[in-house]
Amino acid sequence: MGLKSGKYDVTIIGAGPAGLACARELANSDLSVLIIDKNSQPGDKLCAGGVRVSDIKELGLDINRLKGCEILKAPDNGKIIEYTTVDRRVLSHYQFRFIDKAENIDKLSGCKMSDIAPKMIMLNCGDKIKKVFFEYLVAADGSASKVRQKIGIVNQDELILNSILFVLPLKNNATEFSTLEFFYNRKLFGDWYAYIFPHLKLNQIKIGCGGSVKWIQQNKINLRENLKIWLHSRNLPINPDNIQGALINSDFQGYDFTKSRFGKIFLCGDAAGLANYYSGEGIHQALISGSEIGKMIVDKNYIPERLNELVSCKQQEIDGLFSNIDNKIWNRFKQYLHRLVFHRF
Repeated sequence: MGLKSGKYDVTIIGAGPAGLACARELANSDLSVLIIDKNSQPGDKLCAGGVRVSDIKELGLDINRLKGCEILKAPDNGKIIEYTTVDRRVLSHYQFRFIDKAENIDKLSGCKMSDIAPKMIMLNCGDKIKKVFFEYLVAADGSASKVRQKIGIVNQDELILNSILFVLPLKNNATEFSTLEFFYNRKLFGDWYAYIFPHLKLNQIKIGCGGSVKWIQQNKINLRENLKIWLHSRNLPINPDNIQGALINSDFQGYDFTKSRFGKIFLCGDAAGLANYYSGEGIHQALISGSEIGKMIVDKNYIPERLNELVSCKQQEIDGLFSNIDNKIWNRFKQYLHRLVFHRF
C-alpha cells in the first residue's frame, strides 16, 4: 500500500515495535495515519531479542505465539523472573495483525526520511522524492534516528552502546541450545558479557556482545575480533560475513517535542534513547512508549503513567551513571545475571 494523500494527521517513521504499537492505538480512530519504514520487510533489524515474559504479557501480547526458546526462570529477591526471546520479524508480523484492516492507516515501505521542515518531511523512495505533511510526527526510527538528529539532539558517547551480533543457523530439532545463556570474560568483554539467544522457531541462534562506545574507544577494544576469539574458544563455526554491528541508543533526553519548531513531534523506543544501558534491551521500552504516545495523540487528556514510570527508571539509570554510583547498580546487575544462568568462560 502506498500514499493515498500527501497530508496525514499522524505520520509514524519506523514500523518496528514502537511504531506498530503506536499505530495500533490509532487504528480505527478519526485520525488519518501513515506508517513509513525504510525496509521492504519491516522488522528486519539487528536485534538479539531478549525480553521478560511479564513485559510481553503486560501489553496483552500472546507470549506462546512469540517466544523463540524455552522460558528461563531466574530467582531475584524472592521473585521469579521469566525470560525468553522474541524475533523482531515475528513480532512485526504479529503486530501488523492489529492494524491490517484499519481503513485509516496507510503503509509505505522502502522509503527513508531525508529531511524535515515545519510540519513536513521529505522521503527518499528509491528514484522518487516525496513530501508528506503532518500534524503529529512520531519518530520510531531507531537508535540512528534521523528525526532525533534533525531536531538538534546531540548524543553522549557514554550512553551509546556498540552491539556486535552473529547469527548461526541450526539444524532442525537441534537441542543443544534451548534457552538464554550469558558468558563473562573480562579480558574480552570488560564489564559486559557475551550471550547466546536461541530463536528455535527460526532454527537459529543469535550470539553477540556489546559495550559503551566510550569504553570501547578508551580501551581500544575491537569487539568484532574479540567475539571471533570467543567463538573459536567455544568451537562455534564462524562466517565473518555474518558478524554485524549496530549502535544502541541509551541516551534519553526526552520524548515530547510537541513544541519543536518543526511541529508536534514525539520520540519513542530507541529513537528516544530508552534502551537499557546495562543490558541493551529495548523491545519492552519500545512497546510501552509507542503505545502510550498513541494514546496521548488520540486523547489529549490521557496521562501516560506507564511511560512516566519508564522515564523515571531511565532517569535513575542515567543519574546513577553520572554520579558514580553506577558501580553499585552494575554490580547488582552482574550478581543478578550470575544467579540467572550458568556462566562459562
